[in-house]
Amino acid sequence: MLRRYVFKKTSSECGFITIEFIIAVITMTFIVFFPIAAMLEMHTINVMEQELHRALQMAAVRGGLTPDVQQAVRENLSRRGMDEVRFTSDSTFEPVQRGEIVTVGFEVKRPFRSLFSGVMSLIGGSDLASEHFVVKGKVMSEKLP
Repeated sequence: MLRRYVFKKTSSECGFITIEFIIAVITMTFIVFFPIAAMLEMHTINVMEQELHRALQMAAVRGGLTPDVQQAVRENLSRRGMDEVRFTSDSTFEPVQRGEIVTVGFEVKRPFRSLFSGVMSLIGGSDLASEHFVVKGKVMSEKLP
């Protein structure tokens, strides 16, 4: 009698157990992979900020965003997997005198898909409008005449 009750109950709830299992697996997948995706996002932002500070230091000594500074920024970022580097139009490309403000800004294409883009593609939603990071900064020129 007990055996018949157990088998009868299990077979009728089989669909609910499957749905609960699928929901649990999806939830656990997001719990496991969200910190990894967030870490990748924060690492990319940190690399961009470090390179911005390095570019600002070089531009301050050179008096502007000269071609050699641009080449150094491109090489440093390409070593880290960010190949598509564009400098913003408001950057100071020509050398300025000591004491003037030098503006440096660059835009880099995201080296991987963002977490938001991945989730939205899974559920059929629209993707991010831009897959680019933009960082800008200003520094006072220290160029000696």
